[in-house]
Amino acid sequence: MFQRFHRACPAYRSLLTAHVFLILQADAAPRYLPSQFACSAFQEVVAGDVRGEAGRAVRQELLGRSGILVVRRAAPDADSLEAWFDSLHVWREGPEGRIEPDTEGILGGRWIGRLTRPGHWIGTQTPFVPDEVAAVMDLRPLLDEFFPVLPAVFLRVGAADSSGGSVIRRERDVAGAHRYTWRLQRTVDTVAPISDSLEVPIRRDVREEGTMLWSPDRGPLRWDRTISTTVMPSGGSAKARGVVTQRITVIRLRDFAPCGAGRAGGLEFRDTREPKPLVRRRSASYVILTPTGDPADVGSIPKLRRIR
Repeated sequence: MFQRFHRACPAYRSLLTAHVFLILQADAAPRYLPSQFACSAFQEVVAGDVRGEAGRAVRQELLGRSGILVVRRAAPDADSLEAWFDSLHVWREGPEGRIEPDTEGILGGRWIGRLTRPGHWIGTQTPFVPDEVAAVMDLRPLLDEFFPVLPAVFLRVGAADSSGGSVIRRERDVAGAHRYTWRLQRTVDTVAPISDSLEVPIRRDVREEGTMLWSPDRGPLRWDRTISTTVMPSGGSAKARGVVTQRITVIRLRDFAPCGAGRAGGLEFRDTREPKPLVRRRSASYVILTPTGDPADVGSIPKLRRIR
């Protein structure tokens, strides 16, 4: 009887198939998919410090970046993505003073490539970066490590995956979003160009820890990470080294105007740890929304400065 009913009711078959798909999806490892980026926008805030040591000489600088990065499929059915800055502010401050270059020359310039399911960027095109911006911050490899790497397997709450060189743990869910934390430590031997004809072998030690909120349907909602990179000559004295520490927060925006929406967007997810960045915008003010779509507390909205 069940088989006759199943054959006679296409709607039931479709419902059953969808139900089975949802069950399988719930127990599947998180993966980046092009469909998650039909058109998405991410508000990024980076604050860092640089310390250079050479013998007894010490130099310290501060640096920062804030802006809105738009990421979307290069074509409706394509596997590749394109990304560009809709707004951007970079700065660097040292003993000689503060530098804030004009970033107009990079706005709209495209990064094009493919984001693998675990989260590795394979780029095919990078935008032109003006010299004055590159002198403060080299943005050409921006997409190489923009998105956090995902666990290779499905994790239940409290479980961890260490198969990819880092330890990724799933914590308790937050408002229906999966929450992951990770720790990473790696050493890379490479070269640093000193001039057009001279390269110096260096060793780069990287330590990273972070946390991310992930939606099974929409993908990444928010992530916070701290990256500390120590660079020194390979086989040289430990007294000559540089240490760069970056604190990065990225929040996904909702209904962002450049993606075709009729109004400016709000945050896809927010919590009490939300930063208050300075971002240059050229559209109307934002409306901050919770995951349920309700307006958030106006008093906790980040301040966004308009360009007149």
